[in-house]
Amino acid sequence: MEEKELLKLIDKYIDEVLTIEETEEFNDLLECSKDFRDLFRKRIKLHGDLANHYDATNIPGITPFEKPKPENNKPIIFTILTAVAAIAVFAFVVINPQTSTEPQYFASIAFEDKARLISNEKLYSEKQLSKGTYKLESGMFELQMPNEVVLAIEAPTEFTIDNEKRISLASGKVSANVGEAGRGFEVITPDGKIIDLGTRFGVSVSDNGKTEAHVFEGEINVVASSKTTKLIQDQAILLEEGAQLKEMSADQSSFPLPGFPIKANISNLDFEEEKALLIGWPKKAAVWGGDHGEQVEEHLGVKPMEGSKMLQFVKPYAKGARDENQNVCQIWQVIDLKSFDDEIRRGGVTARLSAFFNTADNLTVDDNSFSISLVAFNGDIEEIKKYWDNQKEPLSEMLGSTSHNLKADLDSNTWEKSELNFQIPAGTDFLLLQLAVNAGAERKLEGHFADNIILDIATVPRRSVPIAKWNGEAGKWENKKNWKFGQLPKPQDTVRIQGKGEAIISEEVNLKQPLILATHNNSGGYLRISKKGVLNQSANGELLIGYNRGGKAKLLIEGTLRKRGRAFIGRNNAESSVVIDGGIWDSAGALVRMPQYNSKEDTQSLLEIKHGGKFMAKALEMINDESVVELVDGYIELERLTIGGDNGTAVVNHHAGILRVDNLKFGSVDSRYYITGVEAELWLKGDWSIDQLLSIENSTWLFQGEALKKDQLQVSQRKLGDKSYSVFKLQ
Repeated sequence: MEEKELLKLIDKYIDEVLTIEETEEFNDLLECSKDFRDLFRKRIKLHGDLANHYDATNIPGITPFEKPKPENNKPIIFTILTAVAAIAVFAFVVINPQTSTEPQYFASIAFEDKARLISNEKLYSEKQLSKGTYKLESGMFELQMPNEVVLAIEAPTEFTIDNEKRISLASGKVSANVGEAGRGFEVITPDGKIIDLGTRFGVSVSDNGKTEAHVFEGEINVVASSKTTKLIQDQAILLEEGAQLKEMSADQSSFPLPGFPIKANISNLDFEEEKALLIGWPKKAAVWGGDHGEQVEEHLGVKPMEGSKMLQFVKPYAKGARDENQNVCQIWQVIDLKSFDDEIRRGGVTARLSAFFNTADNLTVDDNSFSISLVAFNGDIEEIKKYWDNQKEPLSEMLGSTSHNLKADLDSNTWEKSELNFQIPAGTDFLLLQLAVNAGAERKLEGHFADNIILDIATVPRRSVPIAKWNGEAGKWENKKNWKFGQLPKPQDTVRIQGKGEAIISEEVNLKQPLILATHNNSGGYLRISKKGVLNQSANGELLIGYNRGGKAKLLIEGTLRKRGRAFIGRNNAESSVVIDGGIWDSAGALVRMPQYNSKEDTQSLLEIKHGGKFMAKALEMINDESVVELVDGYIELERLTIGGDNGTAVVNHHAGILRVDNLKFGSVDSRYYITGVEAELWLKGDWSIDQLLSIENSTWLFQGEALKKDQLQVSQRKLGDKSYSVFKLQ
């Protein structure tokens, strides 16, 4: 850098107008360049001399210096040169050239939950934090730092705020949400340095000093012993002694998390888009549908609240439909939340809904009651009407709901606001947003309007999710000694089964939370439901049989598993298997997938039914990696079976027993169905011929390793309840 540019940098330092990047450059030059320090001395002497001879308030750029006091003729440059000399021996640290004794704050507490913060061995009660070391003894808080950096810190944690772009973590857990302006934010640990590349990530330092870094979204660089390792979303790493790096999979549940917005697909909330409202129930997300409503411009003396259009409620039944016996006009939109499953499952996701309503003047019908609602469901959007009709049943897919009512003032000049907050339950696949108006006893609407709908969905700051861990030795689930810390799982705990020992359920166990087998890399997880055992798991909790790379997980069902939420036989691990040995797995109304994701690793998933075992589910999807169903002897009942997806292989080996399915689909990659014995029966809903069966798109039918021929099969018709099936079996 030329001397002219260096002088400009020094002058900006004196004038206190350095940017963050320029401050870092200035400090580096001051520490590393003797020539720069000499130049700094000369320049600062010039400014010091000016400050001693003139009134600084009349000379632009001299504000950092005070006029010398009459009783002290020692020039101010003495103090400055003393400081510069200290720099030369690396004892001078430039943070901000202020002469004020006021501390410079780098962070503010935006949220806290029973936080007890200690600084200098005293309780710290301020909302702003300056440079220094702090100990969080209990609770958690969210810190906001400059440049779009938000931190969540959970006790017990000891950390140091170094500057606006760096903290040091001595022990404990911290996670960060970093926007583009904060790119380059650093977390220093005893084992290395984590550098943000625009992301969400977590860092922990254990009591024995080992560092873990987990990436939830985006990318980070991990620097240890001069080696830099880049991690991307869902990756994690353990830094051990000697800078050994051990790869893992990221786990958000292990960290406190700052709040952040969830960007769900929501459409036409201001009714400005050229999209007609669907007639009847919407069968896909992000469109309006329902009873008779229309997008209109100014009408009946009512002007849109914003823009040129608004929603008019027209009739309490669908446009063109028969006059149904109801007196409420309802308009719906479905919000798909499946891609935010991790955030919702861990809790703390809140939806804030508001809507504005208005009416025409001088209505002859005096019923002016409006309402807004949010309803959470688990399941498939295509079947929302059925879920709605069955919402009061004990095993309903509806997980929760809330609503707010508003009585309008019948003044066309005023738009009135209705609003609500809703804590989205774990297990939610989608929300149903409802706008409604009561048409009264006369079932008549003469000028009822809605506009400017606002729906914000975001996570709130939260602590790490409590976890109940199996101690790894074989034993009964019901024995407290078999669990770490000597406690059975609590309702809020995520349950993790890991270790060589089998966890055995021999009584009835009820879970409302997730259950995961084999959670860490190359780990094992084994669970057995014995003949007298029963495991009931609600829709709020997922079942993950195998989680991370290289793991092996097995669930043996000799008794009964009742599962209302989704289940995944494998995620990214090596081998995952469920063996139903004379027992029952009842997942009617729920999804079972083999495995959860398409993995970069070799992942094998097995579902085996033998000795008269039974498996029932709403849907079985064999769509990722290597998936095998072995029906040795028993019964499978499904509404939908998908054999194969866009990757890997999917194989059904049907030796004996009945496989009954309403809808059968084959994927585009290596999808095979083997019929291997005369006692194997395939029941397919509807009237099917053998030709139609063998010509299902993408299907491959095999017998003894050869293509199944038409004359090797026979078909008959069976009726079960109100359903008719075509039954196929070998001749």
